[in-house]
Amino acid sequence: MTAQTIMTSQPVVLKETDTVGTAVESILSHHLRHMPVVDHDGRYVGIFGIYSLLRLTLPKALTLEQGLESVPFFQAGLEELREHLHEQWNSSVVSCLRQDIPVLHPDTSLLDTVLTLLRARIALPVVDKTTGRLEGMISSWSALEKIVGEKA
Repeated sequence: MTAQTIMTSQPVVLKETDTVGTAVESILSHHLRHMPVVDHDGRYVGIFGIYSLLRLTLPKALTLEQGLESVPFFQAGLEELREHLHEQWNSSVVSCLRQDIPVLHPDTSLLDTVLTLLRARIALPVVDKTTGRLEGMISSWSALEKIVGEKA
């Protein structure tokens, strides 16, 4: 058995030309935490998710790699957070992609797939080795459903 056995073969995707606003609408309407982003040929580009969106609600100084760990002096309500997000509404999703996510291949063994999923703690893309095209996604939820479903 392989990654292909437990992957969702037609995941909801974002295109690299989509905006942050489009991503917000997709993530909320589909109740997804992470969405793969593909180019015009369906090749995998990266992951955009709820943490990307939450990062956009904060002032830039707080999200830098060497940023502040605590901000007791900074007071903000929902309106300010909403404003920060809306300032990026028309920006491309590519501006805040995660590209450090492990990539699986359709022929990755099932055990390696589950182990990688466990270690990464994020939905994983399944990408064709030759073309780079996104073939599917595997979330911990969908993997568990398929594993439990085999016994049920």
